Amino acid sequence: MSAVLSVIKPARGGQGGPRLSDRTRDSVIAEVAERHAVRPADIMGKGRARCCSRPRQEVMYLLRVLGFSQPEVARSLGLANHTTVWHAERAHKARMIARDPDREAA
Repeated sequence: MSAVLSVIKPARGGQGGPRLSDRTRDSVIAEVAERHAVRPADIMGKGRARCCSRPRQEVMYLLRVLGFSQPEVARSLGLANHTTVWHAERAHKARMIARDPDREAA
């Protein structure tokens, strides 16, 4: 994940949190696509198949962990609004806890 962290740009004037750039988003998408053996275009697409939607949810979760707002993540992925990002976060966290119950304490 260090490659992803290195491409975060500070907000204009050094104020506020990080600003989501296309380069940051593309780096996260490339990492997740490689890990799940799907194409980046599948992650950016609108398909609802599990093979694409779960990696897409992971991308949304990772971008949120990196400190980007739900509206920023939604806009960068071409979503209508932030509620899809909200759902993706919850769904991905639930899957992580189901795989490793010790994560819940963290």
